[in-house]
Amino acid sequence: MADANQFAKRMAKLAFNIEANSSEAVQKAALAIDAQVVISTPVDTNRARSNWLVGINGPITEETDDFPKGKKGSGGAAATRAAKEKGKRQILKHKPGQSIYISNNVKYINDLNRGTSIQAPAMFVQMGVLAGVKAVKGVKLLKRG
Repeated sequence: MADANQFAKRMAKLAFNIEANSSEAVQKAALAIDAQVVISTPVDTNRARSNWLVGINGPITEETDDFPKGKKGSGGAAATRAAKEKGKRQILKHKPGQSIYISNNVKYINDLNRGTSIQAPAMFVQMGVLAGVKAVKGVKLLKRG
């Protein structure tokens, strides 16, 4: 019976490690995606760049007015720092089994993503997702220790 108990304990430890490592990988991917879409979003007034919002277990469905205001790109660096930090704080709250949603609800975000601004290439959102995939390439969920 001791062998069965030891086996059960080892399996429980493995399950815990896989769950923790999976959550870490999800966070790593989300951080890369969020950073990439924030950085890649064209800047005029800072509204679009600042409206990349992170939700846990559901998307944020509204816009935020809490961002550094600017004109013709002024304040873009401050908007980038603020948006990335706000996203990072949310992403690091992620727990195993939860979903992370990164969304932008400004009405013209799809136009920007289609390439209507000369400041950013078309499909920058998809490139953000690819950055997330790259960030977790080779991640091992079961690490030998």
